[in-house]
Amino acid sequence: MAANSKTRVSVNSEQCKLWTSYKELDSVVTDAVVAGNTAAQGDLELILRKHRTSFISLLETAPKNASHRKIIEKAGTDGVLIISSSHSGTCSLDEATITETLILSDLFNINELEALELLLAGESQMAQYPNLPRGLIAVLLYQDGRRCLTTSLRSLVQARQGRLCSSSISHDMQDLITSYTDQLIGDGILNKILAQLLSFDIDDQMRKMSEQRAIGKAKHHHQVLSLLEETKQSIADTVFYWSCHRQFSKAETQSLLKWLREAKLTDGRLDGSSLAVLMAFIYAIDVDDEEDEAAKLPMFSDNTFISSIHDMIKAEGARLRDRALAAPKDTTAQEKLGLHAVIQFAWSLTLRVAAQHPLIPSEAAQCCEEDDDLIESAFLGQVFKFLTDSVLSSPGFTGEDEFYMRKMHDMITTFLVQMPFKVKELRDIGDDSARILLHHQQNGREPPSNLRKDFEQLLHLIGEFYSMEQNRYDLSEEYWCVARPPPPKQISLHKFLRLAGELVPPPLFVTYLGMLTGLSSSCSGAINCYNILKANGDQASLVSWDHVFASLNQYFTTLRQDVSSKELEGAHLSSRAPIIRDITEQELSGLIAVCKLITMVAEKSTEVRCALMESQLWLPSVVLFGLVGCSVPISLKAEILLALASLAKSPECASPLWQALEVSQLLVTTTSHGFSAKPAGGLVTELENVESRLETYPMVRAFLQLLSNLCESSGNPPESLGAGYRAPGFQPYLIFIINDVLLKFNSRGYKKSSEKWQVAAGALSILHKLLQAHEVEPENFVDHLVELPSGKVVSEQKAAGHTILTLFLKDSPLLKTVLTVISIGLQQLLLYDSSLPGRKAIEESTLLALQLLNLTLDKQEIFLDLLRQSGHSTIVSRLEKLLLGINPLTKQADHLITISRYTSLVNLLPNHALHAVCIMGSVCKQPTIQAELLSLYLADLEVSREIVCGLVEGIEQANDGPQFDETGYSQTRCETASATLRLLQDTLSQPSPNIVHFLLGFNVNKPLSQTDLQAPGGSGPYRTCLHAAVSLVDSDLAPPPVVELAYQLIYMLCSNAATSAPVMRYLRTAQDFFYKTLCKVPFAVNAEAQDEASHILKQQTWFMKSLAIELRVTSLNQQRSHTQRLISCLLDSGNSVFSRSIGGGVGVDLSSTLSTTVPNISTLAQLNYQQGTSQRKSRLLQFLDHILFHDTSIGEITLEHFNTGSIMQVLTSCEEQLSDSSLVAINISQVHRLLIQEINIAQQGANTGPPAHREALMMEVREILSYAVAWNAVREDVHARLQAFDSWRQVAEMILCGCPEQAMLESRRSVILDLLNAVINKCLQEGGLDDLISPACGVILTLMSNLRQTMFKESFEESALSSSILVVLKGVLNLIVSSSGSLQRARANLYGALLYYLQICEQEIPKSIDPILEGGVGSALMGKESTNEKLAKESLSTIYGFGDALLTVICRDACDGLNVSRMLALSCLDSISALDPSSIQVLKFMSVHGYIRHLVESLVQSDAVLIRSLDPSEPLRHLYIYESTMSLLTRLAMTAQGASALLSNGLTLRLAECTVYDAKPNTSNHRFPRTTDSMDHEGFSPSTSSRYRQVLLPCLRLCQTVLVSLGSENETAASQVMKFIVAHGDAFYNILRDDAAESCESLEELSLLTAVLSRAAAYTSVSDSAEEREVMFKGQVSRIQRRLGGLLSKYLLLDEWNKKLRSHESCPEAQAQMMLVYVHEIAANLTRYCRNVIANSTHDSSLCRVLFGPSLSAALDSGDAYAKSASAYEYSQSATSPPPNLGLIVIQIRQASAEMLEALDEHKQLNSRLDCLPPISSSPDQEDSNQMSESRKTVLEWLERQTHIIHLLSLVIESCLYIVWSHLDFYLISCVPEDQNTSLFRTHQANVSMRRLTDSTMPTASSSGDKSEPLASTGITKDQLNLLRETTPRALNEPLLQKLSDIEQCYASKRTHYGYIGALTRRLRRLIDIHCS
Repeated sequence: MAANSKTRVSVNSEQCKLWTSYKELDSVVTDAVVAGNTAAQGDLELILRKHRTSFISLLETAPKNASHRKIIEKAGTDGVLIISSSHSGTCSLDEATITETLILSDLFNINELEALELLLAGESQMAQYPNLPRGLIAVLLYQDGRRCLTTSLRSLVQARQGRLCSSSISHDMQDLITSYTDQLIGDGILNKILAQLLSFDIDDQMRKMSEQRAIGKAKHHHQVLSLLEETKQSIADTVFYWSCHRQFSKAETQSLLKWLREAKLTDGRLDGSSLAVLMAFIYAIDVDDEEDEAAKLPMFSDNTFISSIHDMIKAEGARLRDRALAAPKDTTAQEKLGLHAVIQFAWSLTLRVAAQHPLIPSEAAQCCEEDDDLIESAFLGQVFKFLTDSVLSSPGFTGEDEFYMRKMHDMITTFLVQMPFKVKELRDIGDDSARILLHHQQNGREPPSNLRKDFEQLLHLIGEFYSMEQNRYDLSEEYWCVARPPPPKQISLHKFLRLAGELVPPPLFVTYLGMLTGLSSSCSGAINCYNILKANGDQASLVSWDHVFASLNQYFTTLRQDVSSKELEGAHLSSRAPIIRDITEQELSGLIAVCKLITMVAEKSTEVRCALMESQLWLPSVVLFGLVGCSVPISLKAEILLALASLAKSPECASPLWQALEVSQLLVTTTSHGFSAKPAGGLVTELENVESRLETYPMVRAFLQLLSNLCESSGNPPESLGAGYRAPGFQPYLIFIINDVLLKFNSRGYKKSSEKWQVAAGALSILHKLLQAHEVEPENFVDHLVELPSGKVVSEQKAAGHTILTLFLKDSPLLKTVLTVISIGLQQLLLYDSSLPGRKAIEESTLLALQLLNLTLDKQEIFLDLLRQSGHSTIVSRLEKLLLGINPLTKQADHLITISRYTSLVNLLPNHALHAVCIMGSVCKQPTIQAELLSLYLADLEVSREIVCGLVEGIEQANDGPQFDETGYSQTRCETASATLRLLQDTLSQPSPNIVHFLLGFNVNKPLSQTDLQAPGGSGPYRTCLHAAVSLVDSDLAPPPVVELAYQLIYMLCSNAATSAPVMRYLRTAQDFFYKTLCKVPFAVNAEAQDEASHILKQQTWFMKSLAIELRVTSLNQQRSHTQRLISCLLDSGNSVFSRSIGGGVGVDLSSTLSTTVPNISTLAQLNYQQGTSQRKSRLLQFLDHILFHDTSIGEITLEHFNTGSIMQVLTSCEEQLSDSSLVAINISQVHRLLIQEINIAQQGANTGPPAHREALMMEVREILSYAVAWNAVREDVHARLQAFDSWRQVAEMILCGCPEQAMLESRRSVILDLLNAVINKCLQEGGLDDLISPACGVILTLMSNLRQTMFKESFEESALSSSILVVLKGVLNLIVSSSGSLQRARANLYGALLYYLQICEQEIPKSIDPILEGGVGSALMGKESTNEKLAKESLSTIYGFGDALLTVICRDACDGLNVSRMLALSCLDSISALDPSSIQVLKFMSVHGYIRHLVESLVQSDAVLIRSLDPSEPLRHLYIYESTMSLLTRLAMTAQGASALLSNGLTLRLAECTVYDAKPNTSNHRFPRTTDSMDHEGFSPSTSSRYRQVLLPCLRLCQTVLVSLGSENETAASQVMKFIVAHGDAFYNILRDDAAESCESLEELSLLTAVLSRAAAYTSVSDSAEEREVMFKGQVSRIQRRLGGLLSKYLLLDEWNKKLRSHESCPEAQAQMMLVYVHEIAANLTRYCRNVIANSTHDSSLCRVLFGPSLSAALDSGDAYAKSASAYEYSQSATSPPPNLGLIVIQIRQASAEMLEALDEHKQLNSRLDCLPPISSSPDQEDSNQMSESRKTVLEWLERQTHIIHLLSLVIESCLYIVWSHLDFYLISCVPEDQNTSLFRTHQANVSMRRLTDSTMPTASSSGDKSEPLASTGITKDQLNLLRETTPRALNEPLLQKLSDIEQCYASKRTHYGYIGALTRRLRRLIDIHCS
């Protein structure tokens, strides 16, 4: 493009053509092709169409452009148009950017603008590559883009259709890929690929980049080199896979030949790309296709194919032979000749097979005849040697590529089968060469150099090739002829195998054994080899086990020297006397080959190992250990020890080998004195004198391997090892391993540097196995003594694992050496040099060192605990402290940093990173070193970022998805990510700031809450673990267990006080995490991976818990829009419950499915809560559906050999609670250890069974372990479901309780109903799990509480909603009925829910606040039945519809349930009875079944408990149960039948027996109450007096209810109640004495007591009782009656009480109002008492019971004067004291009438105030709405209290009027003055005296006989009566009477008592008019 073009060039900073587009291509291809995602086919088709040009011009980019270069050069002034999603515009570039862009352009020959895009992409990726500049990152991106392009092409070719197709993708996608790749072939891509492959020089590219400083440090160098190698290999693999799937044409095959002509070898070996092209050529000429497909092959369809290829191969072969002859020392020519020999060999085999094919063209016949000549040329080129040395040793030929292995196998077997004569010819030539060689050796001459060794090389090739197979593909099985009947091919191969071993000459013996060794590399191969060699023994063959072991025994016998035993004690393997017979080199090779064969067959097959060890003829352990003790070369000793090591791999063989090892004294463990000492010879001498001098250590490494296998197979070394010779134990061997091998490995000399690390790895491997198998037990810390044969007593040796653990917990040389291995190994590994000698050994050594530290950290806690408990003198330190010590290599305390840096190698060495993370996690758990750790990690920020990057990579590795192999997810990768996340979780709770906060990206230099977390690149130049965790939960490819931990970490961060605010702000703003994740709820579960369902459920659990916190936080912070958005997403899913109206709600649908009769439990349980096909459930309900409630427990295990009961006890004993949860699981390893111990103990007894019996026991052990694993899985699943439901509960409760109601809009009630029905249906499912039903019932309780609150705030009239509520009721009742006896907690919650429901039914039956309408007949006739009344009736019908089943469950819990269940069950019975007070169904049921009697009897049974409960330190539960019982009894007593039933069951008698009522505490005489009177000093537990009131008041209410229900005519009830009062007379008398403080509580007590006495004290007759008892009873009653009279003068002065309460500011207003109500109640009760006494005394007015004196003068005095006199007046208890004057009652009438008028006026004002208050819902502000609600509530309380006072004043007025009228009627009409001198009066005076208030009640008509004489009064004179007549008109004047009439008109006109006051006033007027005028 020209610079002056009108089109302006631009650069896209986010879509780099050379990286981003290729990365997208690779992602789509991987998803669609590799992962087999069918849904991605559309994306695949689009992106393939887009990149067609990229594939055709593979790895070719737009070249440099002069105009674009000028634009870049001028970008510093003119700028460049840069486009991005966030910003677009012209930007000026700095000089550094311009320079780097031009360097990239020149380096890779790419367009300058594309180079700039690449540089900008590198800058954007700096967060992914800490410590790297953008230029080096750009280099990585460029190479990564090229890799993505080539690997995508390889994946496409590999997945296309073809003859060797093995892809699992869909046919449509396969057709698409095949068509696409065919088009690419048509465009000539193959030649371009070969050209690119030929010109792809990695060394040249690395050199160019190094020159331009485009290569960074070692890691960057490694990354670039790896990308280049993978790119080149991908190109070559593309050619190979194309050849496998599609037969190449002649031209394409010739292209392959031409490429191979130019191929070069590296170090005599083919590299991976050359090998791929070679194998592609071999597949290209393959003819092993089906006959119908063979016709399509170009070899048969193209007549010139064979001849052209044949001529080309012949010509090239001739050229190479001439070149090789011309330059025999030219290695390149020899290498090319060998490569071409392979081509000739393959082509000759193809010709031989093609010649037998019927479709062979006639033109190719001549070529097929030349196959012998061609293969002879291949032999001359040493084809078998080249295949062994250059092909099999190629880094690309690893044995893991099945295509390579099978093709090589086909070549070898085809040659052996198709060319048997050539094979025989080679065998003959080989025999001749062997004889010549043997003849020359015997004569001491050099053999000829031109001897043919083709047969030997063939055998060597077979041995080497099949040893690489490692039993992967069973290719070697064809040689053993195991099939029956065997196919011809196997017969031929087996024949070759047998013939090759017959009469084998000595020079071929080693090679033949090598072939057998290779063919025995599988289990079946080892068994077949063993059987053949065993059978050969009968034929006297040289290749047989008999010959092998006979020869070994002969060598052992010959080499053993006959010296004295004394000399043998001095040296076993040290320098000996001159060797009797030398072993020749050929014999040494044969012995080594024999040992290798033994090693192979014994290692691969357990049967072979056991057979060899059990042979009494061969005695391999004796012979082999004996040979090791002889004077033989070190190399042979090493191979013998390796053979012994292979035999030691079976537990059956380990025990005799341990014994043979100890007896052989290979390692000297005893001295002549019989105890252990420093070895004076043996292996130690060999190590120090021989191997150290030779600087090679094969024998030590083999001995370490032997010990390693012995330790692995036997678990732990035998405790009795060496018993009888020394102190038994493994200690000498452990000392040798540590002191002589490991501690000195770094100071010895080595010819091969790799052997140094091999020695270290061998020693560390043994230590690791010993420590891993060690169980820390208390016996390890007890010192035992043992007596040696010499008589010396020494300490018993400790277990090897105990010794190792002790050394690691000290600053010992062993620990220093292990830390040195870790440090030096890290330095070597950070070089990233794959060619480093001994790199694998370094990796193994460092891994073992890390594993040892990790094991020590795991075991040190129990070790230290047991050490402290034992009091042992061993001094150790925690390993964490030791790791903080100084590193001698660096002179810094960086051991932990060194270990942590292994995390940066997570991509190369995932196991190292895993254990490094585990060590970090264990160390970081210690709270005492957090500050030190943080400073340690912050010391070097570059290293710290490297560690953080490694941890991030460890987490994000899980995002790469599955490995797409048989193992599924990479186990190590998952464990690394999991360990990293657990490290973060475990350390998060440590004191802050700590290292985890740094890893998560927090600023640890200031308070954590002030950290502003940002997206990668914002808060820092690198990604943190928080970013990795968030990206992990967004990934669809990550393993569910790892994602679960990521969600858990996010929850912990959100719930942690220090991190919650910044983390949640970051998740909310930068990620929108909560909303995006919520949209995925419920998470999808793969139907094919149901085992992952539990982990996915846990993921949702942690997220829902985090969401609950988010809802609460945003609600508190007034972020209403965000809260509304989340709630809408939770409750809305299409046509969900959130968006539909109540009329179309669930109620109609659900109720229509239920029967109108009693619902069946199973019917309701099967009810599927759906809204129809067009409506979907909300996400909240969908998540609930994913929580299964059914029981998934497993059955019992059936065992044959073990006792099932004992096994279950063992499993129970091995249960332990997991540290990270409340889950209790079985410790599988502990169970396994106990079972193995039991088997070993059993087999060591007398009845030792055969090996088959042990195998049967082991099979049952595996069954038991599988059962335990399954049981753990079931428990984990139940725990996961329980936690999931708890998270659902938290979210649901937060929505309903923690969020503002505005967020729910108008759907709150509908949502609650939906949730209720969903939870109930879940609980009603058959086979429900009790562990889930209990918390679910708790949720039902919470939801019902919210429903009640919603109903209280809203009114409803919809029938649909009513039916919905009834459905909920039916569900709750079904749950109550169906719940088992063990679910009392669940039933308690259900009872609570039922109570809330019943409160909903009662809400529209409130107390009236209109005193005029209250109690009127009109209100009952005028009122229309409300919706709640209908609901109450329907609910009651539903309850009764369940019959006796429901009431039985409730009553049983009410009588015998747990405390809470009992209390709630009693309350439920109370509320059910309250729904219909007239119904007595509950009463009948309880009475018939004896529940009433049980409850009544329980009162006496709980008497002692109630007395103890009066103590403030005692719990309140018994008081609550008592209150609930009394409440129920009170409810039952509200009907006459109920009251009678209670009395007939002895209620009052049982109450009289209770002594708790006599335990009234003494109270101080305070005039007004204290605010803390009812609470103790803590303000929570009620005081003793308050507890006593909790006992007394319910009892008084019950008595009052009984009296009211039975009416005033029931003397029996009154008499029984009075008996109860008299039984506790002292307590009640103290209440009446009024000596207690005038507090609100005391007034309440007095109010209730006077209410009972006002109805019961008037009935004093006691029939059918003993005379003495009757006298006592009457005396107590008289005492109480006198006390009642003493209260009249105090509580009938209402004005005084009003003034008194209002004058004391210390008394709170609310208490003052309540006290005023109680005073009015007392006044009403006292006046009622007086009225009842008067009314019940006689029916004759002339015999009226006189209670007040005939004086009204007090009513004429001023109110204050009389009040003072009345207050000072105390009515005496003496019977001779005068009664109070009648003026007191007149004053009460006057005050009450005045107060009532004021109360009516105030009531009217309150009603007006209430009308002025706006409705609650009219205020949009929640705060204002709450204030208005409180205001309305306050006004309503005032109205209710005022209405009650008006009612009480009305009762006072009515009673006082009756008292005044009755007394005036008596005094003015019937009373005879004392001074009236008439005979009648005197006669009457002699018989009857005037009754006083303190006297007993006057005889009634039933008890006084027929006496009807006028009553005379002692002390009443005629003047008093005259004064009474004079003052009565003035006291009861007309204004007062008119006021009373007005009150009746105003208040009582619509009440049942209307006219009562008027009648009394008329009678008073009549008395005044007639008798006072």
